[in-house]
This record gives sequence, structure tokens and C-alpha cells, in this order.
Amino acid sequence: MSKDIVVFPNPTRGKMTVFSDRDADSFRIIKITREDGKIVYQRILERNEKRLEIFLESAPGMYFLQIIYTDGKANALKKILLIK
Repeated sequence: MSKDIVVFPNPTRGKMTVFSDRDADSFRIIKITREDGKIVYQRILERNEKRLEIFLESAPGMYFLQIIYTDGKANALKKILLIK
């Protein structure tokens, strides 16, 4: 799991804030997937966007938030627990 991104609160009831301390020019896509790999949220980040508010309307369970970087470095991955 990555220390490059922070997701709070976690566990969440759906509303969460995602923050990355990496250079905003080096990442491009954020996506959230279920444990089975199905994408439930995906968005292209704007230039210089380092903080994002997300409201996830899905079934309770474990999810994975991934930021796909374009600078050739490793992607960031965080586990998210959605509770209701």
C-alpha cells in the first residue's frame, strides 16, 4: 500500500477525501474498484489537482483506490472500507 495518498475517513460511509502529496503533474487517473475488480469510480484528474472529494454509492465492503501516475513511477494503491 502506498504512503503517497491519504484517504479519510477510512472506514467511510461513502463520502471521503483523497489527498496526494506527490507532484500533481505526475498523476492522471484515479479509480476505485471492488474486490472482484469491477470499477465503481473513475476520473481523470485536472492538472494540479491534489485533493478530491468523492462520494461512493456502492454496497458495503472492501474497495481499492488506485492513482495511476504518468511519470513512470509506481502507482499508488489504498484499501477503503465502505460501511453503511
